[in-house]
Amino acid sequence: MPSGRNGGDVKAVVDTNLPVSGLLWPGNPYRLLDAILDNRVELCSTEALLAELSAVLRRPRLAIQVAKRGLDADWSWSFIRERCSILTPVGTIEFPALRDRKDLPVLAAAAIAAPDFIITGDKDLLVLNEFAGIPIVTVVEALKRLGLA
Repeated sequence: MPSGRNGGDVKAVVDTNLPVSGLLWPGNPYRLLDAILDNRVELCSTEALLAELSAVLRRPRLAIQVAKRGLDADWSWSFIRERCSILTPVGTIEFPALRDRKDLPVLAAAAIAAPDFIITGDKDLLVLNEFAGIPIVTVVEALKRLGLA
């Protein structure tokens, strides 16, 4: 498998919900973040996905969770950003089979990153099973593929 900028054996694009969950609660998304920190996974992202992450971390409901963890939105966002290979999509992509157009930034990141997989909990993405030959998997499946489940 390819090795990325951050030394990971596996490249992945993740939907915004996973780093948020990994930062704020124990469980499989937290285990995935741990794999990123251990350089077992290279996290690939774009400015659009990182902007979405920043906005989500500032939502009032989540801001309470961020504060409970002794974190703040800026630090949490920077923490994730520093661990990413940040890519710039070229042009726009169209994917008629996509049920929710708000998921296009995830596919745009995958189109440029050519990751080993796209990791998400979003049913609108999971139903596709793959995009351009890239498997779309749950965090549990990703952990299995990484030998961490």
